[in-house]
Amino acid sequence: MAGAASSPRLGPAIVKRIEPWLALVETLAAGFLAGTPFEKLVPARELAFAVVALYLGVETLCHLEGDSSRAQALIGAARPAAAAFDVLKKGGGALTR
Repeated sequence: MAGAASSPRLGPAIVKRIEPWLALVETLAAGFLAGTPFEKLVPARELAFAVVALYLGVETLCHLEGDSSRAQALIGAARPAAAAFDVLKKGGGALTR
């Protein structure tokens, strides 16, 4: 993917292959946001783009570093936020850490 920026043919080919990922993540994001206060604040399409871009960037950095420990730490740091979102999705309740 790094070479795509300098190749007029490679860039569009990569974008074409990423489109199904974006569509899948958009569908999942719409379901994830449904029924929450964020549903009207965060468009699923833009959230999907952010998620796929984050994934590709993290994956690239892990590959370049030869180490996935920082990606694992990122996932671990996101767990409390995921738990809080789960409470919102299920209809409220007290948020505790």
